[in-house]
Amino acid sequence: MHEAALELDGNRARVRWTAPGQVTVPVLTHSGRESWPVLVADGGRTILTDEEALELARTDPSRVLGDFLHGLGTTRQFTAGNLALDSAEALRQLLQAIKRRQPPLVETALGYPAYLDDAAATEAARAADLAGWRVQVAVPSALAWWAAARALPGLPGNRLALRRRWWLVVEADNHGVSLTGVRVEGEHGVVALRRTIRQLGGRVWLNRVQAGLADAVIRRCRRDPRALAETCHVLAARVGEMASQEIPYQTPGWVELTGKGWGCRLKPTERDVAQWCTPVVGQLAREVENWRPRLDELGSPGGLVLAPGARLPSVERWASDWTERLGVPLALPPEQACCDTLLLWLQATRQGKIAPGLWRQATAPQLAPPMAPPAEESLPEEVARTKRSGYFEDISDLNLAGFGSGPEG
Repeated sequence: MHEAALELDGNRARVRWTAPGQVTVPVLTHSGRESWPVLVADGGRTILTDEEALELARTDPSRVLGDFLHGLGTTRQFTAGNLALDSAEALRQLLQAIKRRQPPLVETALGYPAYLDDAAATEAARAADLAGWRVQVAVPSALAWWAAARALPGLPGNRLALRRRWWLVVEADNHGVSLTGVRVEGEHGVVALRRTIRQLGGRVWLNRVQAGLADAVIRRCRRDPRALAETCHVLAARVGEMASQEIPYQTPGWVELTGKGWGCRLKPTERDVAQWCTPVVGQLAREVENWRPRLDELGSPGGLVLAPGARLPSVERWASDWTERLGVPLALPPEQACCDTLLLWLQATRQGKIAPGLWRQATAPQLAPPMAPPAEESLPEEVARTKRSGYFEDISDLNLAGFGSGPEG
């Protein structure tokens, strides 16, 4: 039986799986990406997913259904082109497409965004089951990000603490910026507070970057690309590509625009993008500060975790300043950390150490100690000198990979 971790938010899905005793590998899209866009699109007689839906979103967004996860647990219908689906059916279609690139028998740990309540999380697990995933554990992804942060080597303040503390986990997708207050006692964490700031959803950041790029074009070319449908479309597509990166807008690309009698080619810097988004980051800072008294009811400050999707322009700088003032660590887990934590919890359920189900609390899993590096081989000086000169006395030193014995042996 294989084991899989499925992490969802309103923008993307990420899957990593393993067989007992084997290494963990990601489930890749057709183009080799680790993140699957959470989009389904009207493809005529079929429903499009993966890069096909993403490409259609850039050319004809009216036929694409996205940002539907928040409708789980409700009767709300979403429409796009000729599609009319509720959230559960849209999610089932998406997960079914991913499942085709997954081993047939797999038990799954599901991580879901903070804005889903228990009813919506149950609906997400049911949709995954219907798509062929056997969900054993469902847990808010914020809890997995916190647990992953506790395991980061060298992170100050992540040692065992007997007194009660709180950690703030910040996530973001097109639906909004989600704040989760995790109450921590020792290695045990409980999701105690949740808040999603809808007015800071992904569209707001995209609009700020798009407006900043348009102003840059006006200053350089004396033309507003938003005045023409074709250049406005190209501008939106290029900004959409930046927004869909693992760390949004981390590496801005070239933008080429051509109108009647004019053309412009420019590449914004990370500093440009950060400056355009400064007002939005200021709003986020105020929202967090206003929420701070509720966090303090949970105990002393423990730390802040920025999930990859929340590392929007200038947010990491704000988070660094905020944690420095509080004297607590800032954790920046790698993109796969949530899935890896979910896999550890799933393995613990299979070993009978913890019970499967819908979790709002968990203990940070214990990671295996890192393997010691192999001891260097000590060679006599004359042999070492021969090896350094490029001459190999022993055939075991030769790399013969890819060279067979030939038809004659």
